[in-house]
Amino acid sequence: VAPTTTTAVPTTTASPTTTTAVPTTTAPPTTTTVAPTTTTAVPTTTTSPPTTTVPPTTTTEVPTGPLGTVVECSDRDRHRYCVAAGGPVAPIGIDVYGRKVGYTPEILCATDVSDLVCTEVTRTILIGMAEWGTYGPLEYWVQGLDEDAARDLIEVNCDRRAQRGHRNRAICVIDHAERDHGMLSYQRLGVEAIEAGRPSGSAGHNGGRQWNMHFFTSSLPWGFTDQFDVPGASEQKTVLHEYFHAVQHAQLMTTDHEFRQEGGLGPVWFVEGGAEWMAQATLDRLREDGTVPEVNAEGRGSFVFEEEMRWKMVSGLEDIAGCPGDQLHDWGYDHCRTGAYDLGAWAHAWLSHRFGSDVLLEVLFPVLDARGWDAAFEHAYGLTPAQFSDEFDGFLAWDLDDQLAILP
Repeated sequence: VAPTTTTAVPTTTASPTTTTAVPTTTAPPTTTTVAPTTTTAVPTTTTSPPTTTVPPTTTTEVPTGPLGTVVECSDRDRHRYCVAAGGPVAPIGIDVYGRKVGYTPEILCATDVSDLVCTEVTRTILIGMAEWGTYGPLEYWVQGLDEDAARDLIEVNCDRRAQRGHRNRAICVIDHAERDHGMLSYQRLGVEAIEAGRPSGSAGHNGGRQWNMHFFTSSLPWGFTDQFDVPGASEQKTVLHEYFHAVQHAQLMTTDHEFRQEGGLGPVWFVEGGAEWMAQATLDRLREDGTVPEVNAEGRGSFVFEEEMRWKMVSGLEDIAGCPGDQLHDWGYDHCRTGAYDLGAWAHAWLSHRFGSDVLLEVLFPVLDARGWDAAFEHAYGLTPAQFSDEFDGFLAWDLDDQLAILP
């Protein structure tokens, strides 16, 4: 899936990669107690990095127990490091890609990033793992505003990649400093937001299948900071959106990058709309039952599920008005992008309402790798993608109140 790109965040709602409403009455708890974590010992021996870009395979007993949502953080050389408290870290070189395992995600933050940011990113990923399964190994790198700290984090990343035989260290450093979606570009997004006086940023699943892992990079998540008025729930939604991309990617075992990027997971509306819908609907439910803590809610803008979806319908319809004659499958990252994200979320809302909220995870995903997306979609929903597109076009003509009435 192409990584998320930068979009400005309005003061009342967030960009396609940030959003969800938060009551404004409570302050964030510092910890949340959950089921005990698995403490299976995991070998951590390392070997000299191979000359190829394919990491060696390690054989070990793989933990599958629950991780919980208690976070443990520590200051490391040139970065801050957070994991699930007591959770085992995946050994170097292990190949458990596509399996639900008990390894903790690893969140690595630049040294100028606050403890709250790093802690809440970790906690939110753990909440997503508790909901959808623990897919990994997973690294989530968070940049702040200081360029020197950002370059230090790049050095830490490239040391890892080289030590594990993933890539050449020097090339890694150059790429992250110069290319689009390199780690330095995420730091610059934060600086640009400060200079513009408007909260904007980006986060993305930026590959890792070739290394049997999920690799994420994020700019500074404003809702977990004391800057701007973005509510913390907006960032919780964004992190859940990104983690759901790991769930999606884990369904395909191929290492063929082009296949994965050009339709193996489905069209953009299905991939991005699916991540957005699952994040929005899940966050709403878990905030309602108290599973997700309130973070930076008081005095911030609101984040209400129904209002977020209302905005998505309005903005999505406005966007596709500039793409006459196009249908769902035509919308992409460079063409009717807002429609792909926002109306894609509504497409999943419609599918969930009509066929059940568990069909995506329990019926479509298990056959995606073997059958391909078109056949898997028809297997799950009893409609060809073209038939669904025609029916969804009819739904888009409904009155907005009737559309909102299908939400859970």
